[in-house]
Amino acid sequence: MAISQRTHVVADFLYRRRARPENLASLPFWIEDQLDDIERSADFLNDIPQVADSPPDNPKIGLRRYAVTPWDPGQGVDRWYTWNGTAWVPDAPVTGL
Repeated sequence: MAISQRTHVVADFLYRRRARPENLASLPFWIEDQLDDIERSADFLNDIPQVADSPPDNPKIGLRRYAVTPWDPGQGVDRWYTWNGTAWVPDAPVTGL
């Protein structure tokens, strides 16, 4: 199965500011490109693991959430879950620490 940024969590975008154009006529295009890059970078922040009391609207495969009350994805609260494309699967407990 092909991996798509629409359906999978893909950590491949990090914003880096590009050099400003010397030609002022190109400045509006440069600004638009910069804002698009910032938006993509901000969208990625929704995919990082975080605490949640309700499921996200459009989960992607590989998305992780730490479920807290009132949300119970099926195996109890106060634990990590990963979206596998059809269901929230509890992560294996960490032992031996």
